[in-house]
Amino acid sequence: MKNGPESLQSGRRYMLHNAKKHLSSNAATHPRQPESSYMCQQITYNITFWFHELNNLIKNADVVRFAKSKRMAWLGHVMRMEGKRILKRLLEWKPTGRRNRGRPWKRWTEDIEEDIQIMEIRGWKKLCKERAEWKKITEKAKTHSGLYHQ
Repeated sequence: MKNGPESLQSGRRYMLHNAKKHLSSNAATHPRQPESSYMCQQITYNITFWFHELNNLIKNADVVRFAKSKRMAWLGHVMRMEGKRILKRLLEWKPTGRRNRGRPWKRWTEDIEEDIQIMEIRGWKKLCKERAEWKKITEKAKTHSGLYHQ
């Protein structure tokens, strides 16, 4: 499978070719159908085409769980970095001062820590240092039932 602009262009060409073929065959069977319904059919075809493309990319996984597992994988990557790197320092940084009034905004790390608690993982800071173990955890996150919409 090609990556980059070439594959996007060929995908669009394929999609438009199939949409035109479908619409022209529909026009032959329904000659009095208004032009707006053809546009609706084309839009529907475009949406289903891109949905199937996305589904193929993530291999039929749930989108929310897939995104959360990738976020956990990124956390492990940053935690394995040297202490001098900016990303690592930002991740471990504790802001000083006061927050604004009202409900506090959830930080990125707090959101991931909540997902880790749902998965009942103990000692995650040590586990993410071991690449193979952390990969197993992120793969498990793709199918964990507790990581659906929250």
